[in-house]
Amino acid sequence: MSGQPARTRRGSDRLVAALVPPLGAAYLRLVRRTMRLSRIGAAEALPADGTPVVYCFWHEKLAMMPWVQFRPPTVVPVSRSRDGDFTAALFARLGVEPTRGSSSRGGALAARGMVAAARAGRDLGITLDGPRGPARVVQPGATWLARASGCALLPVGFACSRYRRLGSWDRMVIPLPFARGVFVYGEHLYVPRDTPRADLPAADAELAGRVEEVTKRAESMLLT
Repeated sequence: MSGQPARTRRGSDRLVAALVPPLGAAYLRLVRRTMRLSRIGAAEALPADGTPVVYCFWHEKLAMMPWVQFRPPTVVPVSRSRDGDFTAALFARLGVEPTRGSSSRGGALAARGMVAAARAGRDLGITLDGPRGPARVVQPGATWLARASGCALLPVGFACSRYRRLGSWDRMVIPLPFARGVFVYGEHLYVPRDTPRADLPAADAELAGRVEEVTKRAESMLLT
């Protein structure tokens, strides 16, 4: 009898793991099909020489990540956790390739996977304040990745007219069907390979400022 609750929890976990990714993917596809989506700065978003980009955005905009990209599948780091399992399975259904690990769990493994993908010509995506926040406070990683891989950092902002927010640390935005949405792509930021490690915090701050600027531009277009 004492083992029954544990078996019940495991069964419940398996059911959630089986249902959440396909249902979540179906919902986000519905949102995208019904959304009137604009892209500001799209013509200059990709470097003319074909250099891979790192799409950089705040964690609260993660739900719309699959549609920020121009050359799918973009490679993104996903935490080696239970929540990360759901996210990885959901993203895989939406044309985003997860590499497992984050700054909190499996970070070195994820970093190697991201650098290898970029050197193979793949685009990357990263949340500057993820995976644990604080919200809209840049964490180290993006500029190191750009220096190691030669990618161009591409600031991205998103906003939509109809949405709900989760009760998570980032108050993640979940767009609603039939909303108007907008992506705003900012100016590329490059971090040369010979950049001293001591200069990376300043580059982080510059990148965070650019992401915040395009995010506010997007929000001002639809939320005012």
